[in-house]
Order: sequence, then structure tokens, then C-alpha cells
Amino acid sequence: MIYFLLAAYNEAESIEPVFTSIKRAISRDFIILLVDDGSNDGTSGKASSVARHLNISLELIRHPRNLGLGAALRTGFEWIDKNASPDDIVVTMDCDDTHPPETVSAMINKLGTGSRPGCDAVIASRFVEGGRCSGVSFLRSVISRAGSFFMSAIFRGSAVSDWTSGFRVYKAAALKKAGVPSLMRAKGFSAQLEILFLLLGSGALIGESALRMDYSLKKSPSKMRLIPLLFEYLHVGSRFLLYKIGASSIM
Repeated sequence: MIYFLLAAYNEAESIEPVFTSIKRAISRDFIILLVDDGSNDGTSGKASSVARHLNISLELIRHPRNLGLGAALRTGFEWIDKNASPDDIVVTMDCDDTHPPETVSAMINKLGTGSRPGCDAVIASRFVEGGRCSGVSFLRSVISRAGSFFMSAIFRGSAVSDWTSGFRVYKAAALKKAGVPSLMRAKGFSAQLEILFLLLGSGALIGESALRMDYSLKKSPSKMRLIPLLFEYLHVGSRFLLYKIGASSIM
């Protein structure tokens, strides 16, 4: 089974195109797990209506108030931890229609299955050959690249180039081994970094697949505040850098 974990805050306008594109792109059985993080624009009702119309299996969890992306992802991963089988696949993607679901098949093909070796997680990357990002502000682009450069310096030898992309596929078993969600602490967008750190710390093999992202398709206002986010990245990165230093000193 494939689980699409979508964290949504005031994304009612994007629900129909996102659900429609997932159904069009995915031929295997899938379930959409939508965590509505305190929306006040009817996101949950729209999701239920569209899922019925498209005959999509939907699991809906609502937060009574907005708690942040990290909390929404943690809620979704807690549900998956209780309900998914080790062989299941988890896809995380934005619920704002900027992540093309047709990219998912190529990402899943890089996962190891059965006796076939492969990755434990695959990131849709804007920074590998064939990837690109259009329609995004210069400042946001600079921060994304700077954040990825900083994290690559901490985890030298890692194959990851796009640390801040939330468009990913995971083996459910790899998430459990890494302690996701029980070890998650980040509340905001930096949760994406935290998850990668936990995976790398558990020995997971992480690959990437090209992402062609068009941010102009986004219908809702951005919830990302760039300067606070930069400090979030630094906090999470420093936390795991100190962990690495401590672990190496013990060895």
C-alpha cells in the first residue's frame, strides 16, 4: 500500500487539483492521509467531498488549532506507525499543488523491495540533473540552497543535495527504525531536516530523483517565514552536529 501523507493548513482551493493529479498518476492502491492543521477555510470538508467524488480512500485527522508543519507531520507519522505494514510506502508532499505526483513512480523505483537492493528513502530534488524550481522568490531560493549547503557540510559523504525538499518517499520500515515519529521534536518546517538526520543516523540509504517544481501553481499564500525558518534550520543542524561530535568522542 502507498500512503500519501499531506499536511494542510488552509488549502481548500488546492485539494481538488492535488487529489485529481494523485489519482491520475498512481495506478497502485493508495490511501491519502490528510492532516488538517487547524484550517479555517473548509479544507477538511473539501477533502471529504473531493475524495468521495473521485472514489479515493481518505483518512482525515484534524488539529483543533494550527500547530505547525512539524506537529502535523508527527501526527501523520504516528497514524502510519500504528496502521502501516513494514513493506508499505509513505509519500510526503505539499498540499499546495506544487509537487507533481507523476514524479512518485520514478522515486518508488529507487526503493529497495524484497531481495532487490535499493534506497530506504528518496527525495525529489531540485538540485540534481534534470531538476529545477521556477516561480519562487530569489530570497527563498538562496535560503534553500544555503541551507542545503550547510547541511551537506555537516553530513559530508551523504548523497543528499536537497535537504529542505518535503517531497519524499520512504519505506515504512525505515521510518520505524529511525525513530520517526517518536524522536521528532521540531515544530515547524525544519522537521523536514530532522527526519533526514534521524534516517541518516539510523544508517538509512537515501537517494534522490529529479524534481521539476513550478511554485507559480501554488494557490494559497505561503506559510513560510524565511528568517525564522533560517534560525530553525540552524537550531536543528547545530543540535545534530553536537550529537555527531558527542558520538564520535565516545568512539
